[in-house]
Formats: sequence, structure tokens, C-alpha cells
Amino acid sequence: MGWARVDDNYPDHPKILAAGPLAELLDVRGIIYCARHETDGFIHTNALHNLGIGIPAAKRRAAKLVEVGRWEVVDDGWMVHDFLEFHPSKAQKAHDREIARLRSEMYRNGLAKAVRDRDGDSCQYCAVEVNWKDRKGKTGAVFEHVIPASRGGDTTIDNLVVACRRCNEKKGARTPEEAGMKLIRSRTDLDLVSRTSGTGRESLSLSAESCSRCDSTGWMLDPQGNATKCDHLPPLRAVGETA
Repeated sequence: MGWARVDDNYPDHPKILAAGPLAELLDVRGIIYCARHETDGFIHTNALHNLGIGIPAAKRRAAKLVEVGRWEVVDDGWMVHDFLEFHPSKAQKAHDREIARLRSEMYRNGLAKAVRDRDGDSCQYCAVEVNWKDRKGKTGAVFEHVIPASRGGDTTIDNLVVACRRCNEKKGARTPEEAGMKLIRSRTDLDLVSRTSGTGRESLSLSAESCSRCDSTGWMLDPQGNATKCDHLPPLRAVGETA
């Protein structure tokens, strides 16, 4: 279900007061229309009939909204002024849906667990302890694409790290180099994969040797699509432990 947003001072805005209550109703319906149909603020002239149901002289109300600066006349319709300042764009919504799909897929195939097992509860950019239950705060945990998915980055264990929301938002759709940020551990072939084991949080190492079935981290997807350690690697050992 989508949503539309208006400022809580909207009814008292000078433009709305100048437009009048019927034009205000048409404006609100227009905002909802744009949000529902993901038009980025565009209202087609053909939509005015439905938007104006129950509103006397809807065309005149639309003209009033143009007069006060709430709507702007464009080819085949109108644009709602500043719509994208209060609502995500169609492209942003599509991006958010894709991220949600990838996140769901990561949990289903075990990839999310593999990344979290490796990185623990620390942001791999600033080392702050992340909170997996925090969905909005700056220290809330996210799975971050090192090479952004929008730039062709894969959703694989060697391109995903645990990060805090602050670093994730700061980096945006850029590479770490472009954002002037550095990962705590080098991602070059993931030569060292840190893990936690038991209550002692023992550091473990995993060889980056690969074969035709797995990636450079030694992880692969089994026939059911679950992330698993390739059997060409020896068992995980604590750093410094001999075979």
C-alpha cells in the first residue's frame, strides 16, 4: 500500500488559503493521485474528471491552483509544485522495492547469515557496533553493497558487508573510493574472513583459494540456492592454529 504526504502546516499555507477549500480538496486528491500512480507529480488532463468528482467547476479550481502556484501547467496536464520534495520518485520507489526483494532473497538462501557470521555486529567502515533491531537510527544495521547494485555490483558474499545506516547513507550509490571511505578489512579477494565462534569470539580464518564452483571467498550456492562453504576448502581453524 502506498502513501501520500502533506506538511502539517498545509491547511494554513498562504497558497492554500488563497486557493480556497474546494481547490484545496482538488490539490489533496491530486497529490494522492501522483503518489498512487508514481507520476512524480504529473497530473494528466484526463485525470481531472475523476479528481473533480463532487467538486463544482473543477477546471476553475485547477486554474486557481495554477494561479496561486500550487500547480504548474505542462504539456497534457499539470505538475504539482514541490511534489518530489515530500515524496520519493518513481525511480527511488523501484530501487527500494528491488532492495527489499534482494534482502528477502538473501535471508532465504542463507547469504545474510553468512555475511553476518563473517562481519559480526560491527560496521565495516567505521567499526561502530550496529543494532539489528533498529530500522531507522544511524547505528541500525544494514547489508551494504561495496560496489553498488545500481552500478553492477553483485549480491554475493564478496560484495556485501555489514554497515551502519550512517555509513550506508553517506556512501550512497558510490564506491568506497568515490565516497572517500575505507573498509576496515581489505576486500581484495577477501584473503582474510573474520568470524566469531562461541563465547570467546575467537577469530577464524578462511582461505581465499577458489575453484570452478565457488567464488573467491570459498562460498557457493548449493542446488537449493543456500549459501554454503565449498568442500574444496579445509575446515575453518582459529588464526594461529596449525592443521
